[in-house]
Formats: sequence, structure tokens, C-alpha cells
Amino acid sequence: MKQAAFRSGRQLPRKTLSMFTAVCLVATLTPTASAQAAEQAIPEAAVQQSLLNLPAADAFHSKDVLDAFADGTAAPEGFSLDAEAGTLLKRGAAAASGTWGPISWSVADGVLTLTGRGALPAQTSSETPGYASYASQVTRVVVGEGVTSLGDAAFYNFYYLQSVQLPSTLTSLGSGAFAGCFSLTSVNLPAKLSTVGSYAFQSCALQSVVLPASLTSLDATAFYDVSSLSSIEVAAGNKSFKASNGVLYSKDGKKLVLCPAGKTGSFAVPSGVTSLGENAFMQSRLQSITLPNTMKTIGDGAFCYADITSLTLPNSVTSIGSYICESCPSLASVSIGTGLKALGYRTFYDCAKLENVNLGKVTDLDMLAFGYCTSLKKIVIPSGVKAIMNGTFGECTALQSVTIPGTVKEIAYQAFLNCKSLTSIT
Repeated sequence: MKQAAFRSGRQLPRKTLSMFTAVCLVATLTPTASAQAAEQAIPEAAVQQSLLNLPAADAFHSKDVLDAFADGTAAPEGFSLDAEAGTLLKRGAAAASGTWGPISWSVADGVLTLTGRGALPAQTSSETPGYASYASQVTRVVVGEGVTSLGDAAFYNFYYLQSVQLPSTLTSLGSGAFAGCFSLTSVNLPAKLSTVGSYAFQSCALQSVVLPASLTSLDATAFYDVSSLSSIEVAAGNKSFKASNGVLYSKDGKKLVLCPAGKTGSFAVPSGVTSLGENAFMQSRLQSITLPNTMKTIGDGAFCYADITSLTLPNSVTSIGSYICESCPSLASVSIGTGLKALGYRTFYDCAKLENVNLGKVTDLDMLAFGYCTSLKKIVIPSGVKAIMNGTFGECTALQSVTIPGTVKEIAYQAFLNCKSLTSIT
């Protein structure tokens, strides 16, 4: 079973997503054709007198606005039309203004301005700020001094947002704060920022980012689906992180936290690194990743969706998390060292090109470890394995030969479900 990511159809393991269900339900704001219509302006006076009889005001919100322009008629000269919000806006005036928690907001000329003191609340499927109705108009966001945090999905799916000004008082970015901001190419993170939540910049167009010295917590999914990101740097004085060649590490250099997805070619994890963080190489465009003999542990989803063609786990690796290589589309061969005893849940699930596997000294095979590996033709299960779990080789439709050792006492439900090519079992 697969789970949806914050916005897109690409999947992430369910463990990574459990806390974002409510945020994911926020309705998508779809841009309209009103911008094109507004270019074919007709005299303002004629519209006011013969169509809408509008009074002298900056903005008009009514069903009459939509009815009058339902046939595609342009907004009057000096005005722009937001068909979704039912608003005829005088250019240069605020489209609307309001409050969201302790924060005041206004929209004018494509700029969303937020002022006040305290935290901007999260938006959810049941509670959305008024400014969200203007997402298709906003190209710039200015967050004023005094705002301390941006809640979950604060600017979710602001498709045309190109620039952001964040205040020096900001300390936290919530989950999905800028998710779906496809036009956002750069962001300056303020010096006091300490926390960046999951999917905070999902699907943005960032090419590089500098993490401030105050940052102590960065979720590895913060840059999910940001294939353009090729460099992560860290400001001097940070006590939690450091960067080398655009890759993020713990301050002591023993943990590789995150490699940006935009890096290509080959990459050798430096000697001395002992662990890979959760999702460390998620969606990586690297074709080759070499692990050092100092590596001991690999976190959940470390290589999921990566473009690697092979993976060798050195003998020093003794522990891996779940779904570490789930849905790696190019992964063709795997060799596991003698130190690893257990394959986690969905370790190589949906690796459609995986054909050559050496399981080393593994003694535990978790559920769905090789599920949907549709190119796998032969598997030799090592001596010491006691159970083949539910769906371990399910839907391996090309599997022809299986060797099962005498130590196996149990073959669980659907362990070889739909292995329709299987002709040899030893």
C-alpha cells in the first residue's frame, strides 16, 4: 500500500506522512483565465453605468460581478477581475484585507503583506485564511517584523509566488508552508530561524539554500520534489549542522543528513560518516553512491525514489530502516555485506529493474521486502532465515527460481503471491 506525498502523486512511506493528513486536505487553488480577460479592458464608466452601476470604491464583491463577466467580458479599465473570489478590484487598491489569528493581511498589486505579532496559524481543510482566495494573484509575500512562525500550509499552492521577504523575528516554518510554490526560485532564511518542518518547500524551484546559524531542526522532507536543488550551505556558527560540497551533515560529521536531489553523477560518502539520516538521498538524481567502511546504520527511506543503478552495503552496516530503496526505478543490482542481519519493511519494494541480489548473511526478511520487483528472476535465501514473511516476494512476476534453506520454519501468507513464472523451488 502506497501513500500520497504532501501534494503530488509521488509516494512516500506511510511513516513519514502520518502527521500531515489534515494539511494534505487543503483544497487546491486553481488559477483562472481572468488575467487574460483583464487585458481587453473596456471603459470603466460604461461598466459602472450600464452593467454594474458600481459606486466609487476600491473593490466590489458580489454575484453581479461574476454574472456580468460570465461570458468572458473583460474587467473595466482600471480594474482587474478575480472570478474565483467574485471580486472586481481597482488596480492599486487592496483586493481585500483581514486577520488570521493575531496577524493582519492585505493583498494589493500581487503583493500579500502580513503584519502583527505572534504566530501565523496553520490552515487546514476546515479552516483557511481569507488571503488564500487570492493565491492566483500573489507573486510576492512580505511577512512583517513581529511574526514569529508560519503555520502549516501557510502559502500552500501559491503557484505564481516568485519572492518572499521573511522577518528577522521568524523562528519556525511549519509543514508545507511553501509547498506547491512552483515559481519560488530563492529564499533568504532569517538568522533566528530554528525549525523547518516537513515538506516546507515541496515542489519549489529552489536551486540553493543557506541554512542560518540558529537552525537546530530540519526535516529531511523539507525539500521534497525540489529536483533543482543542488547545494545546501550552512552559515558560520551553526552548532547542529555543517555542509561540505553542498551536502548537509551533522556538526560532528558522523551523520549525513541530506544530499540535495539536484546533484548528479557519482558521490562517495566521506570516510568517518557512520550513519545516513532518514530520506538522506530521497529522490536523488545521482547514478552512483558509494558507502564507506565506517557506515553502520541507514535510516528509513534513505535512498527511496533515487536514480542509483546499484547498491553495495559494506560489512560494517549492521542496521537499516524500512523502505530504504523503495521505488528506485533504475536499481538493478544489490549486494549486502555480512554485518546486516535483517531487511526492513519494503526494503526494495517496487524496484522494477532489480535483477541481481546477494543477501549476504541476512537472517530476517520483513514483509514486502521485494514486493513488485518485477525483473527479479532468481533468489537464494541465506541459511539462518527462519521465516519468509507476508508478501516478501509478492508480485515478483519474473521470478523463476527460489532456493530456500533448511532453517526456514514458516512461509507466511502471500509470500510468493502471483509469482507466475516460478518453475523451480529448492
